Amino acid sequence: MMTEELLQKMHLIQNDMAADAQTCFLDSDVENLRVVIRLTFEFGVFLGSSDLEKKDRSKIDYRIGSIFSGIDCFCSLSYAYRMLANKTDSEIGFDDISLSDLPALFSKTFDSFIAEASFEKKCRLLLDMFKLQIVYAGALF
Repeated sequence: MMTEELLQKMHLIQNDMAADAQTCFLDSDVENLRVVIRLTFEFGVFLGSSDLEKKDRSKIDYRIGSIFSGIDCFCSLSYAYRMLANKTDSEIGFDDISLSDLPALFSKTFDSFIAEASFEKKCRLLLDMFKLQIVYAGALF
C-alpha cells in the first residue's frame, strides 16, 4: 500500500508533468501520462512489498492485470513522446534484462525519475520504467 507521503509525491509529479505536457501533448495524452505515472508508482510499491517475496499469486496477478490495462496509455504516450523535439533515447538495453535484475534496475531508474528536472528526460525515464513493467508482466503471465 502506498504511504501518504508517496501518494503526495505521486500527485505532485503528476501535476507538474501534466502542466509541462499540456504545451505539447493532446489532453488525452496528458491523462495517459497521469495513468502511467500512477501505475509506475504502484509497481514500485509492489516491488518493495513482501507480496513478491511470498509469491502471493493473487496480488501478482492483480499487478500483471494493472500493467496490461495500462498498455494502451503507454503506447499513446510513447507516440506523443516521439513527436517531441527534445526527446531522448532509452538508456536501458531491453534485450539484456533478466527478471532477477529487474527490481534493482527499476529502483535505480525510479530514483533518477524522481530527481530529474527536465520534462523530456523525466518522460523518457517513465516510459522506460513502464517497459520494465511490461517485461515483468510478460515473464510472469
